[in-house]
Amino acid sequence: MKRYIPIATLTVILLLASYAWQDHQRLATAKLEHERTLAEARGLGTEMSGEVNRSLTNRPPRQSLPGREAKAKAAALKLTIFGNDLEAPATTGPQRDQKQQAIYLEGLAEASTLDAAGLEMLAGEILSNEKLNAVTRRVVLFVVASTAATRNPAAVLALYTGPTDLARVTQMQSGLLVGLALEKLADERPAQAVEWIRRNSQDHADLINDEIKATVLGVAAKTDPALAFSMLDEFGFANNAEVIAIVAKAAVTTDPATAAQWALTQPAGDERSRLMTNIYTEWKKQDKAAAAKFAKENRIGE
Repeated sequence: MKRYIPIATLTVILLLASYAWQDHQRLATAKLEHERTLAEARGLGTEMSGEVNRSLTNRPPRQSLPGREAKAKAAALKLTIFGNDLEAPATTGPQRDQKQQAIYLEGLAEASTLDAAGLEMLAGEILSNEKLNAVTRRVVLFVVASTAATRNPAAVLALYTGPTDLARVTQMQSGLLVGLALEKLADERPAQAVEWIRRNSQDHADLINDEIKATVLGVAAKTDPALAFSMLDEFGFANNAEVIAIVAKAAVTTDPATAAQWALTQPAGDERSRLMTNIYTEWKKQDKAAAAKFAKENRIGE
């Protein structure tokens, strides 16, 4: 089964997001792509702000204000450096050294520790920064949201069930970001990820498709196979051999006995035979004796 694939219009933004985690020597490529995006936006009549702020090339001062708001403001200031780099001309703009690169990576790390309310404050800070143009603000917010989705998934998921600024600005990428967050949450707390889907599938069907559900079950099966198997029917995969195979393969890597027990509850036929054969093949890599016993009892390979 194919993994969740973002729409084609995300190509440039995804490149810029990946840039944030790569060596700074790739900066020129990202800038060229960004310049192309800006040119396209201008052609469409998108409003751009005026001059770019170049004053944030050094490490920003520490914020003394207490609490969530201070953390959001501090992270936003550091992330503005990332925005400035994107807006610098690709061939003549300043090249950031490792210390400067560390500043905006630190900003991303700090943003990822914020709760949903803190992320919303951060979004407000970036959106109100008129020294970055509209396209750059959206790119920075997408980088923040995609990073937080893999580090603090519960906070990001909370944002996408309400009309928040961050959800509004990254609306085109909502399915991708929710998918990233759910996959991470399923790895860490599978029951919570499954419950989020159950609770939000009806009201937010635009965010949760079958590929996201299948991915969550496949990830959850590695740590809680019983839960993953129990949700196949409710998520609409009871007769989907491809998804069943994905979940079973994931489950057998950590709990082959549970995978085998579940397979035996399936209707007799070719599908079950193939499933049990696959489980046996994986199981014998871990425990040849137990796998051989399972194969003998169920006449696998005869």
